[in-house]
Amino acid sequence: MAFPTSVDELPVITTWEQASYHESNIKPTRGRSVETKPLGKRSNASVTIRRDRDEIIIRRYSADILTYEEMDDGQTMIRICSGGWATQSTARVIERILGTPVCVRGGSIWVSFAGYWYALHHETGYVLNVTTRGDRHYTPVDYLPPMVTKIDKSGLGEVRKQYKAFKQYMRRMCKALAGAEGLITDIPECDTFATSQVLTYVRYEGEGKPDEATLHNFYTGMVILMNSTAKNGWTRPNYGGVYTWVRSTSYKRLYSRLEECIKHHHHDEVTYKERFNNSK
Repeated sequence: MAFPTSVDELPVITTWEQASYHESNIKPTRGRSVETKPLGKRSNASVTIRRDRDEIIIRRYSADILTYEEMDDGQTMIRICSGGWATQSTARVIERILGTPVCVRGGSIWVSFAGYWYALHHETGYVLNVTTRGDRHYTPVDYLPPMVTKIDKSGLGEVRKQYKAFKQYMRRMCKALAGAEGLITDIPECDTFATSQVLTYVRYEGEGKPDEATLHNFYTGMVILMNSTAKNGWTRPNYGGVYTWVRSTSYKRLYSRLEECIKHHHHDEVTYKERFNNSK
């Protein structure tokens, strides 16, 4: 179990000089085999600071997250590193010390400078280098934006045509089965749910009205979707009736789950990759 790191006592450190000052003035904790200098509360050694030759390094547990190096032109080079641990606690520590917004998104830590967002991602070894003269003005160095997945709307539209007949069937069935609150409560039991299993029943590539065998498959696919989206909660089947604890679903849940199945099964057809467009 992970415990959040308290950041209230952590100082803001934006230059090598500030880092060197704190490292020089913090006394090591007694009784430890390895010299440990807590950067925040002395009772909390989860965030520490140390000197390694000309570098000042801030560590969270076993990961070096910030490394300060003095450059010849008087600027400070800061190496920001998540070590692949994209956690909220690590983001909060980096945010507190650098004094700039930091968040976790898509499995990576993102740092904001002047309104633009930069990711610590696997292509760069989860490292982001920035230079600064202080006052929280940071300039990224040789930054490589991460690859992000985008939805190809044209491709998705073509794929959706295969399921148009089923969606119409599902909409009509939901109107017939749903109660006053728009919830379906009489859900037949179903053993399993799998994307490939659902799409086996609900795909239709024929012309005109589906035949009886296809409609039977539609019903089977809808039962699987109903079971996968059903939730337990209070509902009132009829106006003025008594609220009861039942298992129910709705058309909105069914449609959302079907969309997930389509995008997952047809991933290569409906998505493409491109470099993240860094914008405010």
